Amino acid sequence: MCGGMQILPRPFEDFLLEDVKRDAVADFKKWDEVLLQSYGERKFIPLAMTQEEVYSRSGEN
Repeated sequence: MCGGMQILPRPFEDFLLEDVKRDAVADFKKWDEVLLQSYGERKFIPLAMTQEEVYSRSGEN
């Protein structure tokens, strides 16, 4: 919490504050559950960008 304002969803914050587990596979499974609890179902959102915009160097046309 920062100044009374919740910055992260509670499940996300709780996960980050937990001790590290010895089982990485279980940790990743829990992480997937935390993301779902925090932000809901995954969805694909297309970006309206051209290949040139994606692969150009920043600031160059």
